[in-house]
Amino acid sequence: MISRKVDNKQNKNGFTLVEILLYVACASLLLLALSFLWIELLAARGRQQAIIEVNEQGTALVRMINQEIRSAQNINLPAIGTSGVILSLTSDDLFINPLVFDASSTTIRLSEAGGAAMALTNSKVLADSLIFYNQSKLNTPGLISFSFHLRYDDASGRREYQFDKTFQGTAALRQP
Repeated sequence: MISRKVDNKQNKNGFTLVEILLYVACASLLLLALSFLWIELLAARGRQQAIIEVNEQGTALVRMINQEIRSAQNINLPAIGTSGVILSLTSDDLFINPLVFDASSTTIRLSEAGGAAMALTNSKVLADSLIFYNQSKLNTPGLISFSFHLRYDDASGRREYQFDKTFQGTAALRQP
């Protein structure tokens, strides 16, 4: 009689169903975590774009208004001791007199020599609450303080893209 030895050891060349399910579950969790990270990175990018857009335009407007006030010869509006939504300046350059800053709807504008107003803010940023304070004293160079509020215009309506900031500045006419 030929006897056969029966090997009780199992063949271990493949994976068991439990091992495969465990690997698939781990890979799924890893992909899920990576997708959440990617979504958060995109949202942070949108927030940063809104902040940068508002800050860049606000800073540029403050610089421009300060520069025009400093180089002006006279303040036409607002009158001494009052405030208003229009700043009218007279300068040495007769071709740009008067130089007028104002707000129209959600845009801050500049017009020269009574010509068409030019928008100083783009469509991504909405401006409001523009006000100029003439803090000048009699027989002194003019002193203007101003403030305005800018907010990011998010067409998608997503809350994470909302950002707004109030900007302020003060400038005096240079001594003649």
